[in-house]
Amino acid sequence: MERFCSCEPHRMVQEHYRSEGQHPAKNGTNDKVAIWAFKPDGWRLYGAVLLVDGQKCFVGVKVDSAKKQNKPDREMLRRAAEIIGELTEFAKGDANG
Repeated sequence: MERFCSCEPHRMVQEHYRSEGQHPAKNGTNDKVAIWAFKPDGWRLYGAVLLVDGQKCFVGVKVDSAKKQNKPDREMLRRAAEIIGELTEFAKGDANG
């Protein structure tokens, strides 16, 4: 996460940070949330890149601590998108990864 925060663009490799696609926000609109995953060894943190007080931030909302395979848990991605879609910062516009 330190590299993500200190560099723009972040230059993270896919083994550590990658897009998990667009998922429905479920916020009463047809909005989609770009979900990203930080992937430290053996687990994943799912969230989105949003502008918070004018700063680009990764907002992590779901943790998969039992991650042992390459495929993400689709239900966890869906739920992460729903949570992000409820945030005021998402309504203001996201910073796109």
